[in-house]
Amino acid sequence: MELSERALPALAPETEAVYLLHEQKLVYSSSGHLIRYGRQAIKILRKEGIEPLKFLVRANTFNTRVRKMNAWVVNPDGSKQSYNINSAISTSLAPDTLYWDVKTVFLYLSEVTQGSLIGYEWEEEIKPLSLEDLFVFQQRFPVLQAVYQAEYPKDCQPWVGWINWPESPLTSGARSLTVQLADIPAIKDEPLKPSDEAIAGRLLVRFRPETTPRYGQFFSDWKDMGLWYEQLSRERRQPDERVRVKAAELVSGLTDLRLQIEKLATFVQQEIRYVSIQIGIGGYQPHAAPEILANRYGDCKDKATLLAALLSYLNVDFYYLIVNIDRQVVKENSPVSLFWFNYAILAIKLPDDKMFEGAEAVVLVPGLGRLLIFDPTMPHSPPGRLPFYLQKNNGLLVAGEHSRLLPFPSSTPERLELRCRGQFVLSADGLLKGSVSETLSGFQAEGARLKLRDATESERRKDLEDFLARSVGSFSLENYEYRNLDEPEKDVELKYDFRARS
Repeated sequence: MELSERALPALAPETEAVYLLHEQKLVYSSSGHLIRYGRQAIKILRKEGIEPLKFLVRANTFNTRVRKMNAWVVNPDGSKQSYNINSAISTSLAPDTLYWDVKTVFLYLSEVTQGSLIGYEWEEEIKPLSLEDLFVFQQRFPVLQAVYQAEYPKDCQPWVGWINWPESPLTSGARSLTVQLADIPAIKDEPLKPSDEAIAGRLLVRFRPETTPRYGQFFSDWKDMGLWYEQLSRERRQPDERVRVKAAELVSGLTDLRLQIEKLATFVQQEIRYVSIQIGIGGYQPHAAPEILANRYGDCKDKATLLAALLSYLNVDFYYLIVNIDRQVVKENSPVSLFWFNYAILAIKLPDDKMFEGAEAVVLVPGLGRLLIFDPTMPHSPPGRLPFYLQKNNGLLVAGEHSRLLPFPSSTPERLELRCRGQFVLSADGLLKGSVSETLSGFQAEGARLKLRDATESERRKDLEDFLARSVGSFSLENYEYRNLDEPEKDVELKYDFRARS
């Protein structure tokens, strides 16, 4: 009630909602668990702010248990509603996931209106993989007060890092630290902006115990994390006889090593369906290569693992690359964190300076030589070409003692072209006849394939008609033809004719 009566500072008139309080507390308990508490108080200022804020979402995972969820609503007419975890909805449904043992817990608030004050609090217990905590204090709406607290054992040293925010004062005790921030601006909603995760102000806190912890570990640098992931995945990428037989079958009749690599890579891209099964640590650890081949499906790290096992038949070295497909979430100066990544690809070691010479996806790494960055999941980017979400991105190269954060190159402008030619005739009666041909390369071609390769003819026609409708009024699409949608090594070509009256 105290917060509901507090006067608000001057805010922009279009502000839809405001966080009066955004608080997070972490307790590193003597049992080895991390206990995380959260509290929020939110004022709804415009009706557009209701839908994005009328629910609280947390998750039960193999190492996290939600112990408490509560919510309150105080409406402008003085009516009140309260909710708790007993009224929450739990689901494990997720796109492209056959089975997932993560249970997402939603606490929905039914009685929210313009002017409502919403309060949330939650508590969760974590058996950590990594001894770290992340506080995302900058949101889509302004935050008037943000508070972070951490309590930890006396034999533990905290490390604090600021992301997308200037270093701010903190208060340290013998076994605790506190950070308080005020008047945090909202993340602006702008066309083509990076993901929120790439630009939001965040606080990363990592804990280094003097003795071996019961759960989790402290990653001192990127090499540490690379060594951990290499150990986690080592046994999973070992081929068995079935994998070796399949590799031999795929490269049969091919004597050129590049063609052999391309054949194996295309098989994994095109013939292994993307399906995710994540149980326990399976969100990080791939399935075994023979199992992936037998099932003919897997997620990104599974597809990378199967390709690694197939490449071993050719005695070609390889390394995992762990990335975030939202570009610039992981920057070259990002502090070490297991939280940054959501995707796995492969770096294939090239035997000489000639193979894939001039390809945009090749990088030179000291101590390792030339590496071909390749995404076995993306069916529209053949070996040598970088998908758009990897260009100018960064990833963790899992290469033993050579593990490091690796910057990725980008395409040259000429590989990103959309070349468009048209002939148009305007008659005296106002009839416009147009004949257009387009050639799409690089990112332009990838975008077309992602949208149209598996679309029906009617869906393709509608997509083209929607494009034309933005330029001309009453028109008829006479005919059209797409070429090379199923051949990712070639440019996409489009030809169409139309008539427009008046």
